[in-house]
Amino acid sequence: MKIQRKHLLSLPLVVFLTAFIIFPTIYLWYLAFHKVTFTHMESPTFCGIENFIKALNPVVDLANSLIFSFKFAIVATTIELSFGLILALMFKRDFRGKSIFLMLLLLPMITSSAMFGVIGRLLFNEEIGTATYLVNLFAGVFNVHISPLSKDWVFPTLIFLDMVHWVPFIFLFIYTDLRSLPREYTDAALVDGATSWVIFRHITLPYLKPMLGVLAVIRFADAFNTFDIIYTLTGGGPGSLTTSYSIKVYELAFVKGNFGLGAAASLIGFFTLIIPLSLTIIYTRRRWVK
Repeated sequence: MKIQRKHLLSLPLVVFLTAFIIFPTIYLWYLAFHKVTFTHMESPTFCGIENFIKALNPVVDLANSLIFSFKFAIVATTIELSFGLILALMFKRDFRGKSIFLMLLLLPMITSSAMFGVIGRLLFNEEIGTATYLVNLFAGVFNVHISPLSKDWVFPTLIFLDMVHWVPFIFLFIYTDLRSLPREYTDAALVDGATSWVIFRHITLPYLKPMLGVLAVIRFADAFNTFDIIYTLTGGGPGSLTTSYSIKVYELAFVKGNFGLGAAASLIGFFTLIIPLSLTIIYTRRRWVK
């Protein structure tokens, strides 16, 4: 009876994993090896690795999308981890109005990425954008005109919006981990005459390294697969300049209607991403054990 009850309690989780993870994964592999388009939905034909060969064709331009996604993920993760760490160190100290500033800082975290993209289109509009006006008000001093959504400035604009959205998330985890740092370590270092920089370098940073590694893996994987904020802000433009890996897969599958090619491109991106993430996870796990 106890065994049956245990299995019964785990049944909802098994159903959820099967419906939303196991079955979609199996079906994705099935699509990748079959010719499945809008005209071949009812009778898909096996085509072997043909979809993978087509996905790697320069005409599809998947390579540039992967390069852009890696570039976006590396820059976004580096900047957001840095700002999250700086803010956590600032908020570690008590100051007047700390709770209010903490609440305001965490507000962007509850807003969806797609909404950030929509807001960005309004703020950085060339004609009526408030942010565009303010930026050029300061840039005008140097006789420079900035168009935030032009080909020269669209990447920094995307990084800025992504940073505003995700820095609070990273800050929250680092701040929580920082609060658990035993005070005895820093007190002993202060008694020995250690400076703030020495304490940060030899006590605080080593203590936070496992958490920073975990956050780097989570954020890098999420930034690499970013779709909503880029699609709503630029649609992958100007041209194909900001076409990420996720947008390219979406275009292949749902715009051009080639589901087999889209599935193959998705798997290529997955295996391209899994290598650096696996190395980072191994390094972080070793640091955590130490």
